[in-house]
Amino acid sequence: MKRLLVIFAVISLFSSCFRDMHRVVLKGRYPDKNAFDVKFMFSGCCGCTAIYSNVYKEKSLDVQYIHEYKCGFGSPTKFIFEYNEAGVYLGVKGYIAVYDSTYIIPVSIRDKQLFTGMDSLIMIQHPEVKKPLFASITGFRAQKPGERTHPFAIGPKNKAIHMSLIQ
Repeated sequence: MKRLLVIFAVISLFSSCFRDMHRVVLKGRYPDKNAFDVKFMFSGCCGCTAIYSNVYKEKSLDVQYIHEYKCGFGSPTKFIFEYNEAGVYLGVKGYIAVYDSTYIIPVSIRDKQLFTGMDSLIMIQHPEVKKPLFASITGFRAQKPGERTHPFAIGPKNKAIHMSLIQ
């Protein structure tokens, strides 16, 4: 019996290393009927924490903003999901956040509103985060050599899409 408990404890410990927890902390709809949610992701194995927001267009994942702020995985990242006319997923492109005029995708008013909410949630949930992470973003551009974006997008059903698969 004792041996069985030890085996169960070891299996539980190692299986938690391969699971991430995703917790929805905010959901809403825009006037144009598109929706958004904001989630925290806690990595089971390494203890890293990320906040991310999904923006849905016609019920499909359209845009995702993500920033892992505990382990230093890179700068805030914008992922744009692409679909064909029939709604079939084609791929995703990643862009790094910038804080000056070097962007190719500017931050919209809707983005700024979402970023304000994300910053507030981070600072409430994690008091160790002392300054806003998203508020001063001016836009997004392609990653340059030596820069680090978030290493993966979190696709439908919380499945990671690794950067090697992102255009």
